[in-house]
Amino acid sequence: YAGEILDPWYSHGLDTILRERQWKLQGILNGIDTINYDPETGLYMINQYGDKYIDGNTGQKVYFKNALVLYASMRTVETTHVFHTLEGQNIGFYLCDGKFQPILWNRAAEEQPFTFTYGDGTPVTMAPGTTYIAVVHNGSVVTFE
Repeated sequence: YAGEILDPWYSHGLDTILRERQWKLQGILNGIDTINYDPETGLYMINQYGDKYIDGNTGQKVYFKNALVLYASMRTVETTHVFHTLEGQNIGFYLCDGKFQPILWNRAAEEQPFTFTYGDGTPVTMAPGTTYIAVVHNGSVVTFE
């Protein structure tokens, strides 16, 4: 998907930011992702199909401080392209420091930024550092252990 998401049609308005950071962009295949927290480092790491997620440019494991799991509606075109609707409002989870909290995400239009709030309307303040974003289909089961 690394090439596809550089196209405005597929990137849901994130193409400008992704092109600016293309040097560190990697594709992610469809698969079962698990996000694991390491309390010693205070960072998360992702596994796909049971294997560690490795940066294709550096060969190193990918670690991140924050994770967002965003629910979105999905549609498939020609059985090969999956489109998530990333406009409007929906639910999700914010993960940081080994904890998870339910959140709401909102985005008025493709060219607008996302906003993230807790249920009481308080803005989510993310910790400094890298952030992993997972978009899951509405109705998907996300478990935390």
